[in-house]
Amino acid sequence: MKKYIPRIISNNKFVFLLCILCLLDAVFTDIGLRKHLINEQNPLMEAFYQKDIKLFYIVKLGLPICLLLLLYKYQIRKIITNSILFVNILYTFIIFLHIRWFIFFL
Repeated sequence: MKKYIPRIISNNKFVFLLCILCLLDAVFTDIGLRKHLINEQNPLMEAFYQKDIKLFYIVKLGLPICLLLLLYKYQIRKIITNSILFVNILYTFIIFLHIRWFIFFL
């Protein structure tokens, strides 16, 4: 399995970046929720968080990892690449929002 990881990452840098951004979002959201600085706005993720924090992290990180594995198996089309780039831009904006409330509230 170790042999395949670098090839997956090098072929799908945007998806790898998405995994990193999802991890940062999950960690920042968890910190914000624990310190009562924010509320989870996604009802489904709120339910996962309330049920079990591990489940929250599994879902939050599992989706982009599944995407990474699917893209490794199937040919990447331009619309998929553009969509992933767009999602990365949105997640980057979300990370900056997290950083902003860290600066103001912590």
